[in-house]
Amino acid sequence: MNGNKTIVLGFDGSPNAQLALDRAINEAKTRDGLLRIVGAYPDSEISGTGLVRIGAVPGFSEAARAAMTKTIDDASTTARDQEVKVESVVCPGNPIDVLVEQSKSAELAVVGARGTGGFFGRLIGSVAASLPAHAECPVMVVPSEQAVAKGRTSTTTDADSDFSGNVVVAVDESGSGIRAPSEAARLAAAHGLPLTIVGVVHVSYGAYGWSTVSVDLDVITSEARATLDECEKTVKTDYPDLQVSKRIIASHVYARPPAVILAEISATAETLVVGSRGRGGFTGLLLGSTSQALLNHAAGPVMVVRN
Repeated sequence: MNGNKTIVLGFDGSPNAQLALDRAINEAKTRDGLLRIVGAYPDSEISGTGLVRIGAVPGFSEAARAAMTKTIDDASTTARDQEVKVESVVCPGNPIDVLVEQSKSAELAVVGARGTGGFFGRLIGSVAASLPAHAECPVMVVPSEQAVAKGRTSTTTDADSDFSGNVVVAVDESGSGIRAPSEAARLAAAHGLPLTIVGVVHVSYGAYGWSTVSVDLDVITSEARATLDECEKTVKTDYPDLQVSKRIIASHVYARPPAVILAEISATAETLVVGSRGRGGFTGLLLGSTSQALLNHAAGPVMVVRN
């Protein structure tokens, strides 16, 4: 973490990007930081076929730059109207590459889960899936209004599964590394919110649907408690006044796989924080199917922290 309090926003003007802008403004104000609004436009090919070069279409690159510049200028005006310090960046290139480069000097990157489609849609759709695995800072992915409504409608909550008003960090038996709990604590403290550390334990049944699950679960749960205690100790060292609670949730690859549990948590959590890699149920997180399922179905902001 470079500590320069710069929030990078990948923006394309879509409705989902507008929601990401709102969250980025909130983060910049909360951290008293700089909001850098970034727009990328294509300058090499008209389509993915590679058959037609932009250079062969007079004025195309200039028009693309002009359109993106206006989009970024409008977003910058919105942010400045809320008394946020703003700078804008408009440049040609692959949006993922552009944002990865910008992340090197940022405290947090924010993107929407969906974009406009076509050229500029790449800024969000593929970026939300790819940027968290490559960025040099934590990445917050903000869902669309439709995803929020669908997720909260389909999720049944009770006292044990309601994380309202909490920043939640989900860890497996590896603890998701040191950074995810620490970044979650930092986010919670900045917003004056409590932190809940959730241990997701992975229960594997035998090939024929049976095993000594009760014995295995006791062992796994004990290990999970130890991991949660260690995470709490770590965050309390830096944030002694932070309110911290812990919960353990069992995951099963068929009935309740990790992605389902994480999506359910996101439906009520203020923000869900996950590490980019883990063992057990989170193996390959943000590099395979778990990542796609979570980011596609999350009903609230998800902040991904590379370990």
